[in-house]
Amino acid sequence: YSRYSSAESKVKANQVRTIVLAGVGSSSRGTAAMAKLIANALNEPVAGIVTGWGDYSTAFEGSQGFFIGQSYNKSGSYYYDTASSKLDSLYRGGARPYRVIGHSKGSFDSANAFFKLKNEGRAYMYSQTTFISFGLGLYVPSGLNNVRNYLGTSDALGQTNTTTERYVSWVSGKGHSLNPAMSMHVPVAGRLSR
Repeated sequence: YSRYSSAESKVKANQVRTIVLAGVGSSSRGTAAMAKLIANALNEPVAGIVTGWGDYSTAFEGSQGFFIGQSYNKSGSYYYDTASSKLDSLYRGGARPYRVIGHSKGSFDSANAFFKLKNEGRAYMYSQTTFISFGLGLYVPSGLNNVRNYLGTSDALGQTNTTTERYVSWVSGKGHSLNPAMSMHVPVAGRLSR
């Protein structure tokens, strides 16, 4: 029984009610950094699903949003992805998070899992969930508690991968990053309410 299975069991038992999925290029460290950023803003524990393998993912999956994520997101169909499968399995295991927060590719992965649940008649599993996306505007299936997408006006990558502006709130003069050490980062504080 490892500490990782213990963390997963806390999510399934709804002792941790916020899950983050970082963008492409985010290894376990990037995921941990995003989870810490969100946890500090909410003052509560946050779980993270690793979406990539760092620089390797950037080089080999960097175009996934444009070439794969966009088409599946627009059609509302599911494509296999490890992070999406993990989020799907958490819901099937009993997790009912208040928030799922994605950044860039992590947003596509989240929506992908929601579409899978919806297409299988399991939308009730995410009816309590507010989905918040940073760095991407995208389609999501009906049935979520609330949906918000935050996109910087200077975020060329996010704007290129965006599939719809329906839920987008524009953040003036901001870029793609959430990292507070970056001058044009999108601040998360004040954007995490349910």
